[in-house]
Amino acid sequence: MSQLSSETFFSALPVFVEFEGVANSDNYRALPADWALATADIVDSTGAIEAGRHKAVNMAGASVISAILNALGNNDLPFVFGGDGAMVAVPPSGVEKARNALSAVQSWVGEELQLTLRAALVPVADVIAAGLTVRVARFQVNPDVSYAMFAGGGSSWAEARMKEGLFAVPPAPSGARPDLAGLSCRWNPIQSRHGEIVSIIAIPVGSENIAAFQALVADIVALAATEERNGHPVAAEGPQIGLSMAGLAAETKTAPKGKQFGHRLFILAQYLLIVALYRFGLTLGRFRSKTVPAGCCPQHRFPQVRRRPENDHRRRSGQTTQDRGAT
Repeated sequence: MSQLSSETFFSALPVFVEFEGVANSDNYRALPADWALATADIVDSTGAIEAGRHKAVNMAGASVISAILNALGNNDLPFVFGGDGAMVAVPPSGVEKARNALSAVQSWVGEELQLTLRAALVPVADVIAAGLTVRVARFQVNPDVSYAMFAGGGSSWAEARMKEGLFAVPPAPSGARPDLAGLSCRWNPIQSRHGEIVSIIAIPVGSENIAAFQALVADIVALAATEERNGHPVAAEGPQIGLSMAGLAAETKTAPKGKQFGHRLFILAQYLLIVALYRFGLTLGRFRSKTVPAGCCPQHRFPQVRRRPENDHRRRSGQTTQDRGAT
């Protein structure tokens, strides 16, 4: 594969628009061997969440994505958010920048959020040498938003090697800070309308079961379609905006020390402005309060793909979430 085609691999991927396509192997392409997987997660995230620190854990996980995308100056890279961690596939030209970003974000998470983030940068060539592949697909939910889907077992292999301490990226010296511009979480938790929200996790076992797996996914989506809102836990207008004290504290810490108080005031002012725009249905520049939020396009029939900490096991292909009544 040429350098040009390798660098532009993800942007050149064909998209699919129906959720059932996540189980169709024809939608996936092998990640080039000269790419690398930047992966990281929080050590003992379960304990931190049990202690009520889910906002800090989520912010730490999302910071990995922001730091790498900002470092590379490229928002069009395949990544997956796991609630307590993340994985970003990076092209050969961005490997060293990604390494530096992983180092800096570990330092920031430890010093500002008092959590331990481990990280690794795994060459795709090593994944291939282990007899696996990293296959990527591009699920387009509307003309402006698409999600990366991973298959082939390579990403799980990379995560396992990270937890073994292989391909480790050490933290940067104390005081190092990543570029976390644009990182925020100002949404209220999604409430169940019928008692509980359940996640369905389906994983094919062996290539000989792919056809059965595809049929299973199609059946689940068809069942969800019989529910109100197609079984989608998020309303068409999107989640409600909200800013908790924990969220405000975590977002404030994305600014350098000495500027955090001013950044806190900026966050509050920006949030109040957005609330006012939504309440009165106003438009400001390119911001339109009546526009359906990205990823909540009602004309598509698919369950919501969610990623959340769950005993340190996550990032499962085919994981869907449906709002259902309590039993």
